[in-house]
Amino acid sequence: MSKLRILSRTATNVNSFGRYFSTSVLKQSSAGDDADFNARKSFHKVSNKATADIQVRNQSNQAESATATSVSLNNRNMYINQNALRNVDLSPLDDMYNDDTYTRSVEKYIGTVKVPVGMVNVDVNGIYAKGSFSVPMATTEAALVASYSRGCKLIRACGGVNTAVIGQTIQRVPEFIFRNLPDAYTFLQWFDRPEVFNALKLAAESTTNHGKLIKIVPNLHGNKVHVKFLYETGNASGQNISTFATNAAIMNVLPECPIQPEKWLLEAGGSQDKKASIGFYNNSRGLYVTGEMVCPKELVESILKTSVDNMNDANESTLMSLYMQGVTGLTYHASNALAAIFIACGQDPACVAESHVGVQEARKTPEGDLRLRITMPSLMVGTVGGGTFLPSQRTCLDIVQLPEEKSRLAFAEVILGVILGGELSIAGAMTAHHFSSAHHSLARKGNGVRK
Repeated sequence: MSKLRILSRTATNVNSFGRYFSTSVLKQSSAGDDADFNARKSFHKVSNKATADIQVRNQSNQAESATATSVSLNNRNMYINQNALRNVDLSPLDDMYNDDTYTRSVEKYIGTVKVPVGMVNVDVNGIYAKGSFSVPMATTEAALVASYSRGCKLIRACGGVNTAVIGQTIQRVPEFIFRNLPDAYTFLQWFDRPEVFNALKLAAESTTNHGKLIKIVPNLHGNKVHVKFLYETGNASGQNISTFATNAAIMNVLPECPIQPEKWLLEAGGSQDKKASIGFYNNSRGLYVTGEMVCPKELVESILKTSVDNMNDANESTLMSLYMQGVTGLTYHASNALAAIFIACGQDPACVAESHVGVQEARKTPEGDLRLRITMPSLMVGTVGGGTFLPSQRTCLDIVQLPEEKSRLAFAEVILGVILGGELSIAGAMTAHHFSSAHHSLARKGNGVRK
């Protein structure tokens, strides 16, 4: 290795133990000796039982001391069961970054959880993503990264997957409740006017640098009016943007309405936020991304150890079984890729709920090759905002090396490529009867190294 990071841990004393990290970046010299690459950076992290001072040394090795006011330490003492405080070593929750790095993202902060991160490389021929991309996947499921890597190896051998993002909207759907239907109808007629939309748009967009209100779609249900506010949000996923903007728009315009609702809700479920919905195929939430490719039969046989006929038949059987069970996500396991990439790259993991909705087909061509089609109509991702600013997550997102312009759209195409790699690999494993043995080998006996 050209660079080596050394982490040393020492105990401070018997009664009050902490963790002392001394981190050095070392460079291998031409003679093979390790030499200091940067000045040593040291800092002191205090565990739940520590009451010692926090000591921080800067790059000049000038020590500074301060009384321990760690947010995580205080919160551990305040919120964790006393029995756990006495008997559980909480030091694995310590982090190398200051507490204020994380307190913006969580309340009652007590530390961080470390999840192993593996890498998958996928080739994408997209409208926005073009080339080979290294994609971090954070997971505790052994065999997952190996499986996706095998599928992406086939994608690379076939020249990459063709992808396109064709839609990008995020919605918030408030509900207005009236005394009766005639009142609701009057409100609907007033609300659905160009001048009202212009006022809504002005108020909504005053709250955001990224969001644009594209249109509103009002609808009537008895004495209730549901209004779908549809936004484009640049490189942000847009959940908070749509919330803040819609609230501001309503608060600005509603007082001007000639008839007032008895009550109203900023959201009444119509946006299908963190829900799986069949409606996403025709009414996208997030990004609508689709892809296709053809795998020559020789490559299917050599890499997946199965046949095109087996892959075709297994896909037909799987789709039928999923239809019969009323499943909205018509893929083998898109959620695996989504959860692993979302956790690694600072996305909202709960959005796997709507993002996993999709359909994947594998069909034999007249030439005997395998054609793949896949569509994910509601991919909720962003490259700014949310958890993308956190150190590890930002690093993982940077590893992907997305283009600066429309990076969110490129990210969606890359994710689709990884998902398809997983679909290929698991279908190959099932049809070749390798699924159980692969998990047994990697999950029970594996060491994370592929030989």
